[in-house]
Amino acid sequence: RGRPQNKLYRLALAVVLIFLIAGCNELHMVYMVLFHALCLFVFSRPGKRVQRVWVVGLVAACTAAAIMIAAPGNAGRAAQFPLRGDVLHTLYWSTLQTGRFLITWVTSPALLLFSVLALQFLHTYLARLGSAVQALYVRPLWIAVLIVGVVFLSMALPYWSTGLLGQHRTVNATLVPFLLLWCWLLFSIAIKRLIAGRPAPLSPHLQLACVLLLAVVLAVTGGGGRLTRDLATGAFPRFDAQLQERYHVLEQAATTHQATVRVSAVVRPTSLRYLDGGADGEQWINRSIMQYFGADGTRLVVVPLTEPMPR
Repeated sequence: RGRPQNKLYRLALAVVLIFLIAGCNELHMVYMVLFHALCLFVFSRPGKRVQRVWVVGLVAACTAAAIMIAAPGNAGRAAQFPLRGDVLHTLYWSTLQTGRFLITWVTSPALLLFSVLALQFLHTYLARLGSAVQALYVRPLWIAVLIVGVVFLSMALPYWSTGLLGQHRTVNATLVPFLLLWCWLLFSIAIKRLIAGRPAPLSPHLQLACVLLLAVVLAVTGGGGRLTRDLATGAFPRFDAQLQERYHVLEQAATTHQATVRVSAVVRPTSLRYLDGGADGEQWINRSIMQYFGADGTRLVVVPLTEPMPR
């Protein structure tokens, strides 16, 4: 909407951002290529000029992907995984994981309640905009196929490169395009209902009930439920007190140059991901903790909670 030089400036920033995102990991690299290819396909119309922003974005994403694929570090990393590049292994496990996560997400009470409210909102909002929004309509079946394809590709890429399911960050990254495509699916369903002239499905009282129920579901299930329990039971102050006590002991050990220091394992809140040390003083976590306190020569032993602390 601004002057041409401002558009060029924003386009240059977008290209830099594409390279940064694609460089995070191989999954984001694929997402950048797919996203710009999809936008170029969706926003290109026969007889009209192709929008430069999507062409430049796709070229930048493909260039970043080529650099990342050709990076010599990938070969060294891949050598650590004997099941990499196994076609049957990749197809089998990617299919199973795709079904697993799609069933888990689609049957989530939070997503189902959100979908009901979103359809109601879109039905009301799109009716005010008229037929202009129909330009973005795509048959819901094709969007569903795209959702399955994106999730399958997200599962197949780690299996192909490592033979294993990706880490938590891989699944979390997959959930982002899934939710965006799910909203697009709801958008197309709402347009289809609007064209068919179907009435609004929910009364205002039912809408309010769905909003309240959604808030409850978010607070008691999944990560939200774990966080609610930790807040209700005071797990965070106890966890903080345990770490503060441990830090005091380790600072004293570093000051007095003790050969070995023993501390009790901490009880972490269920909503936090915390890797504690172990009973092996040579374990990398134990050594990293002592290096942080400037006591490389001190051996740290973390005693499990099931064992009594030695006197």
